[in-house]
Amino acid sequence: MRPSTYLLPLDDRVLTRAGMLRMTRERLGVDPVEVPGGHNTYVAHSEQVAELIDQATST
Repeated sequence: MRPSTYLLPLDDRVLTRAGMLRMTRERLGVDPVEVPGGHNTYVAHSEQVAELIDQATST
């Protein structure tokens, strides 16, 4: 399995935090990185998301 990182938006009203924590831990075997914002956090907080992607791919 390849290394995985999952960004978990803290204010997502579509997917529950508890459900996504369980999914990322059970299926991906990782603890998610919690980020501000809702379901569109990748757009609303694009600079922070880009930094996290850069960090995840440089390790």
